[in-house]
Amino acid sequence: MIDIAETVAGQLLSSDGDGKVWQVVTDGKRKSFSELSGVRWLTTCGSLILFTSFDANTVTLTRADGDGTHLMKLFSGDLAYPGCSPDGKFVYYVNRHRPQKLWKISAEGGPPLEVGPGMGEGVTGWLDISPDGKLVSYTFDQYNPPGWKLAVIPARGGSALHRFDVPGGTTHVRWSPTGTGLQYLVTQDGATNIWEQPLARGKPKELTKFTSQQIFDFKWSSNHQKLFLTRGDVTSDVVLLNNLR
Repeated sequence: MIDIAETVAGQLLSSDGDGKVWQVVTDGKRKSFSELSGVRWLTTCGSLILFTSFDANTVTLTRADGDGTHLMKLFSGDLAYPGCSPDGKFVYYVNRHRPQKLWKISAEGGPPLEVGPGMGEGVTGWLDISPDGKLVSYTFDQYNPPGWKLAVIPARGGSALHRFDVPGGTTHVRWSPTGTGLQYLVTQDGATNIWEQPLARGKPKELTKFTSQQIFDFKWSSNHQKLFLTRGDVTSDVVLLNNLR
């Protein structure tokens, strides 16, 4: 299981590496959820389910009802790193080509609206919108001086309000439930942990203390009482071929 999403009905959904969506039931087992397939990114957006799929070098953003039915394509094209507003009304994303810009599109459909330019040399992670819907966060890299940064900008567009240094490879930036900090994944020495950067400056702090395995995604429950994680190991095989002609 890779991405995690919680529906308004309290169902816990997850996608896997093959692009299939599953419902995780209370005993830890899973069962197939609707006929969704080819899913590359999965989240909930108000009462809707949002996901992306990839075909012929084109990313398609699709919405579905909470039970996985009534699919409607919102956008197909040069799309990366989408994120949903807390009220479920808008989806934000970045175009992949340079120069990068941030866009938003209504969850009811319609043309995309430009929010503003991306920062640095390129956006490197998912957009996430603050609980009050007023701010957007994302990571980006820069060449001079080199490094990865975490930016916070107004959701309506405008100059960055905050910039923080983060380790290279930082992923899955999420707003804390209170909106006072930004939580993200950092992998060091083969183990992934969640860190939090306070919005009011100060040093980031490590929230989890795992010593093994990687975290692929994390989300807080709607009541902010539970933290959902997908964790595991990544394995690969090396094959040596000799005497090829």
